[in-house]
Amino acid sequence: MSDRLDSTTEELMVENGRLQQEIATLQQQVERLENTQNSRANIPGQVDVIQVVSDAIVVTDNQFCIQSWNHAAEMMYGWQADEVLGQPIITLLNTLFPNETLEEVGVQFLAAGYWKGRVQHHRKDGTLIPILSAITAIQDENGRMIGSVSVNRDISDQVQIEEALRERTRALEARNEDLTQFAYVASHDLQEPLRMITAYLQLLSQRYSGQLDEEADEFIAFALDGATRMRRLITDLLAYGKIGRNNQVFAEVSLEKVLQQVLANLELRIQETQVSITHDPLPTVFAVKTQMIQLFQNLLSNAIKFRNQTDPTIHISVQREPTRWIIQVIDNGIGIDPDMSERIFTIFQRLHTRQEYPGTGIGLAICKKIVQNHGGTIGVQSQPGEGSIFSFTLPITRETVETAVASAS
Repeated sequence: MSDRLDSTTEELMVENGRLQQEIATLQQQVERLENTQNSRANIPGQVDVIQVVSDAIVVTDNQFCIQSWNHAAEMMYGWQADEVLGQPIITLLNTLFPNETLEEVGVQFLAAGYWKGRVQHHRKDGTLIPILSAITAIQDENGRMIGSVSVNRDISDQVQIEEALRERTRALEARNEDLTQFAYVASHDLQEPLRMITAYLQLLSQRYSGQLDEEADEFIAFALDGATRMRRLITDLLAYGKIGRNNQVFAEVSLEKVLQQVLANLELRIQETQVSITHDPLPTVFAVKTQMIQLFQNLLSNAIKFRNQTDPTIHISVQREPTRWIIQVIDNGIGIDPDMSERIFTIFQRLHTRQEYPGTGIGLAICKKIVQNHGGTIGVQSQPGEGSIFSFTLPITRETVETAVASAS
């Protein structure tokens, strides 16, 4: 369904581009017409050339009373030209402005001599139709407005596509929310029985280790290991499900302090692996602090796990662009096949066996969800044996983050 949604979105963008191009062409025709206008009386006689176009073109005087009404307008609205001449166009079509008020449109038009946007017009039979309208002022040689030309296009088909797209988007969002809620509730409810299973397996291992045969000891060890891995998986699923939920609190967060907290959390692993970690000065961002800790801890843990075994190094670089921060976690570890650069950010996707590298396969998926929740992007550049560069972006302004959060909620 997501592929169909992407396809529909692409078709809609192409159609929008085509509409805008055609409107621009018609406006060029209007400008050429405009240059021929010398007085109000000349307006109707100069518009015969636009009778053959497929869009409704309406010429009005400086009081917005209709002076010319082409054949396409007759077909679109249902009135013949002799029925509408001299009538105020806004009153005749009972024009509605869904995104602005009439006063706002008037101010923009008088200031720029041009306005383009969506309106709703009523046909003669009362039918309401969506219109993409472009209005250009006609001026005399002294710059006085003597009339206007409106180029109107019925976009009913486009509006239907947009509504279908919105409906599909809403359906997908609802399904995603249902799945997230299910995963969160299921994971939460599984914790208690799993704690009981783990506790009794530990008791079996402590009380009967060596008293049963070797095979029984091995079975208990397998069961205990499975329960431990399941508990870790449930914990990660809960962390994944919490990202983007309504209880998140955005505030000014010092990434310097976040990194110090993460380094303290990973202190034992850093000492054991003797990894050298350096970093550029880190900025303060508008974010959820706990999620920033998760993000940095997951990325650093990943770099430590897949480190170079002889001289492991990790460096965190920072680059500022006009609207965003680019932060990179650069390591000299085992690297990644470029063909897998997208797969690793998918939940439960693993490139190695659990025996080689333990884990649940959720860590980088959590990173991606956190970054997207903050209006950023994340990716990786890598080659096998040449280390990896994990790059993510965070918006600089608070307003950009709030807009991203609002659109995602």
